[in-house]
Amino acid sequence: MENRPTYEQLEATVNDLQKQLHFLECVFDAIPFNVFVKNTDCKYCYTNKICDMLNGVERGGLKGLSDFDLQGSEEIAQSFYDDDMSIMKNKTGSRMLSPTMCGSEIKYYDIFKEPVLDTDGNVMGIMGMVIDPNDSGVKNERLGNDFEKYSEALGEDFDSFAFDYSIENGNTIILKDMENWQLFTAGKPLIESAGENGKIFEDDIPILERMLESVKNGAGQASAIVRFYDNENKLMWCRLALNTVLDNSMKPIRAVGLIRRIPENVVRAEKMRIDAERVKNRVANVLGNRYDAFIYVNFSEKYYRILEHTGVLGNMPGDGSLDELYGFFRERIHKEDIENVRKAAACFTSDEPMEMPSDFRSVEYRFTSDGENYRWKETDIFSTEDNVDREILLTIFDVDDVVKEKQERELKEINNGIIDILSTVVEFRSVESGDHVRRIKGFTKILLKYVNEMFDDVNYSPETMEVISSASAMHDVGKIAIPDSILLKPGKLTDEEYSEMKTHTVRGCEILDSMAALQDKNYYKYSYEICRYHHERYDGKGYPDGLKGEEIPIEAQVVAVADVYDALISKRVYKDAYSLDEAYNMIINGECGVFSDRMMACFTKARAEMEEFSKAQYNGAEA
Repeated sequence: MENRPTYEQLEATVNDLQKQLHFLECVFDAIPFNVFVKNTDCKYCYTNKICDMLNGVERGGLKGLSDFDLQGSEEIAQSFYDDDMSIMKNKTGSRMLSPTMCGSEIKYYDIFKEPVLDTDGNVMGIMGMVIDPNDSGVKNERLGNDFEKYSEALGEDFDSFAFDYSIENGNTIILKDMENWQLFTAGKPLIESAGENGKIFEDDIPILERMLESVKNGAGQASAIVRFYDNENKLMWCRLALNTVLDNSMKPIRAVGLIRRIPENVVRAEKMRIDAERVKNRVANVLGNRYDAFIYVNFSEKYYRILEHTGVLGNMPGDGSLDELYGFFRERIHKEDIENVRKAAACFTSDEPMEMPSDFRSVEYRFTSDGENYRWKETDIFSTEDNVDREILLTIFDVDDVVKEKQERELKEINNGIIDILSTVVEFRSVESGDHVRRIKGFTKILLKYVNEMFDDVNYSPETMEVISSASAMHDVGKIAIPDSILLKPGKLTDEEYSEMKTHTVRGCEILDSMAALQDKNYYKYSYEICRYHHERYDGKGYPDGLKGEEIPIEAQVVAVADVYDALISKRVYKDAYSLDEAYNMIINGECGVFSDRMMACFTKARAEMEEFSKAQYNGAEA
């Protein structure tokens, strides 16, 4: 006879099993994730503490319930049920990203499920674990997914139709329906569903197709204005936004879709905002966040919109007309740079269809935020790919340090060139020493500072004053072409010799013209004007062109004063040096040329500084 276990043995076995079950429950409760077990009817038969807590029920409160009892969306519950049935049929686990509504927030959960099999391989149910990807530890260390919360996009009232879109098969899950809408049929491809229901305005179907293709190809988001019909067949203007969800390999697999009805009177503004964001995102992918400002410009609609800025634009309105945009920058861009900016933007600002060699332009200019201090900026101008609407994006960068370093390098090269030229002159023609050239540059720089302060019509930048000071060294370069018998004559020149001497201004310009291709454009301009006009007189009796008054460039007037002053205080082959006081009085009294009253006022202001400079430079030797 077979020995049957006694009652005491059975009771001991049951107690042991209960202890093991209790131990397993404690283990499951200690797991920091949502853990559950379902039976073959797809109903919950066990849930751990975290699972009950997240679902807001007492311990064991989910037992006997199905997902249809728990989920606010029937489509989500159906997707869970279909997945469960597939697991039990194929005896193979699954991993799925599932959307769910948490109040006004759409969240995606990473769900792992495996079949529970007995020793004979029969399915007894399903065990699963749910991970919240927004948990930073899980997101960064294990899954590496990029999940977004959309509550901000939905707004507090959440007056939107929300759906989940599978990028793989195009099917939809309705997350939140709106009364009297019924735009899509759950479980069917989005385009097919919208078309069959006749809910989408036919002309807007291509817009929806382009959006879906965009997110499929990796765009993080896509937005557009699309028209739908409600159940009463009334046409609604809506903003449709798609935001992608990525898997752990950063591949887009799903998208959250939001459809919000908008009043017809704000449709244009919404389109503008969408266009601006689209162009901004396109350029931001390339440029990152190195910019001071992003400005979107639409020439067809004749408006601009500031997308972002770091304060460089001050209190500039966030959007406005093109005339307002032009006016703002005209007031703040240095007047010497306005023409360069205008040329860079010319191909975009014409009302005629644009014919551009490329969709990109770049220009550097000086910009002031406070009306006083200028910094170098670079604006890159991008057009859109097809540019049907004639849109551009302006990105503004601060490049002050880079440009100034470049200018310093160029000025150094220019100065080296000047020294080479003048060294050659001194070597072959004993005209004037290098000390004279250095003093002219110093006097010019001092006078320019006061001209900039006292002349209302002058606004030289520090860089421009440096260029003019360097250019002043070329004022007498034309004397290379004057014969020694005239140039070095110790006595008074005859009328014929004086006429020959005066040609040094024109001959100097001819020399500069021969070197124009080798010089900086601004340096050449100032060198030419100084060389040609520094012997003109304010009363019109100078040479070579007899210019009168303000016809004479300011730069030439400044160098003329500097040249006369240095000539008076320096010893020449034909005269001794005058004292500093004598030189000042002779110029002020009009004994050495005729200058404007305001130039003489600057000279008076600069007197002390010029005398201090001359004492430091002039050592009593012949200049």
